[in-house]
Amino acid sequence: MSATSRPSTGASRRTPARRAQRSSGAPARRGPGRPPGHGNDAERRILDAALTAFAARGYAATGIRDIVAAAGVTPPTLYHHCRTKKDLFTRLLETACEPALRAWERLVGEMEAKDWRLLLQRFTRESFALTRADARIPQVLFQATYGPPVRELQDALTALANRRFAIVRSIMTRAIEAEGIGPVGAAGGTDGLALAFCCLVDQHVNVLCRKPATVRLLTDELADWLVTLFASGARDCMPAVTRSTPTATNR
Repeated sequence: MSATSRPSTGASRRTPARRAQRSSGAPARRGPGRPPGHGNDAERRILDAALTAFAARGYAATGIRDIVAAAGVTPPTLYHHCRTKKDLFTRLLETACEPALRAWERLVGEMEAKDWRLLLQRFTRESFALTRADARIPQVLFQATYGPPVRELQDALTALANRRFAIVRSIMTRAIEAEGIGPVGAAGGTDGLALAFCCLVDQHVNVLCRKPATVRLLTDELADWLVTLFASGARDCMPAVTRSTPTATNR
């Protein structure tokens, strides 16, 4: 039977969109039994389960079976989305950190030197906001960075840390250019200033992201106070300490 003499019933089932899809080489639609969004939902559950497990037990102590059981999927489903545990961790880093890093790299490149303090303020506020949104993310990062070394993660963690540090260092360069940092501070150079500021902010995140009241503690007011503390010195900030700064034992 020729192509022109085929029954019309088979041809009528193929819509123009499906014919165009097949002729263009695009993937066919999902078959029956696989509802729309099923694959995306499985991937979301896998990433969420992995994030919870890594935050609670650490990367090294978490096995693929733990993630599979928590996500409610089969091993083949997990391996369809991520080939290895390392791939899964890398995906989490990309999902959680990459959009913010790209936005900050773009923003710092556009801002003027005189805006350095505003940049530090926004940087700190947004770091706190990310922690308030999901405290598991900094928990995983701190465990992986400062816990027992995991060789297979070092490249990804180092690349992430370097990009974030470079952003803060760029802001410090602008602060010195705008003469917003005094001679004592400037003597430490951009690397010293960036390290001091990162330690100040990150230690607050490290301690407070483990508290039940993380959302209440990591506030915009605390972020602003830390920037003032860094920029102006402890003497100018002393009256604000009791109002804005929680201690490590506060809840």
